[in-house]
Amino acid sequence: MTSTRNAAVILVGLVAAARPAEAKELRLEWRAPAWCATRSQAEQGLASIVGRPASELVGPWRRAGVAITPEEGSWRVKVAVVDRDGGRSVRELLTPTCEQARDAAIVILATSLVATERRASTGVQGSPSPATSVDQDTATASGELDGTARSSPSAARPREESLSGQLGIGSGVDLLTLPRVAAFGQLEARLERGALGVSAVALATDSAAADVAPGIGARMSLALAGALACYRPMASNPAPYGCAGAEAGVLLASGYGGTPARDDQAVWYAALAKAMLHWRLATWTALEVGAVGIAPLRTLKVKLGPSTVHETPPVGVRAWIATVARF
Repeated sequence: MTSTRNAAVILVGLVAAARPAEAKELRLEWRAPAWCATRSQAEQGLASIVGRPASELVGPWRRAGVAITPEEGSWRVKVAVVDRDGGRSVRELLTPTCEQARDAAIVILATSLVATERRASTGVQGSPSPATSVDQDTATASGELDGTARSSPSAARPREESLSGQLGIGSGVDLLTLPRVAAFGQLEARLERGALGVSAVALATDSAAADVAPGIGARMSLALAGALACYRPMASNPAPYGCAGAEAGVLLASGYGGTPARDDQAVWYAALAKAMLHWRLATWTALEVGAVGIAPLRTLKVKLGPSTVHETPPVGVRAWIATVARF
């Protein structure tokens, strides 16, 4: 009786010791922007599909990985699963938004894990590779996510870039064009296809005053509209932009003080060079900061009688911040 009990204890111990070799807890590598998709969101979505909490997801896999990255106005999602036998499953696709990429990743991951589990339960192995250690398979999964391993055929297919639009409302300061620093408000609309874009801008400044004598002088302001062509060298977050274009409008002037009040205006036009950073906060919103270099194409003078109140300089600078709606 004692020997039978001992044998049973030994048998139970052997089964318990063997279970980790047969079923390993899922080790998930998750790479995605935090504002779009977190690992906890992925685990919750995965659990809702497979019907078990992420902590209870065990099976014949060694590692699974997901990478969601921006790519020329779209989002690329890549899912890699490496099973115990060395078989690898890699899927990738492009989606218009990061949230759609997140949802697709969860579905692909769930179906890949279920398929891997089903193969193991039926004794069918995936495409084997030479015997490797767990660390080597971990590196393999990371390599698949980084694109250093073989790529999916869908990744090589050419695709047409999608057209996207943005509308931004911002404020800033004009530092050199007027006699003093002047605040301004602006509205900018931009269309993009891939890394290229065009934008239209309208802005108006507050008035800035300059005196030729105590209590005598003029107030000046600008009302402008411009067009620019833009290029985004990389699809990162934040994303840098460089733009070039031109603007046209009017310089408004109004005299005050000892001389008879007189309002006047003159045509203004200038070449523009703009640099900015675009932070994507969510699918439909973003924040932009930037600066514009201004090269007036004509020199304007504001006079009161024989006295010159202000002469526009050969260069100017504007700096701004804006909130952007994406569509």
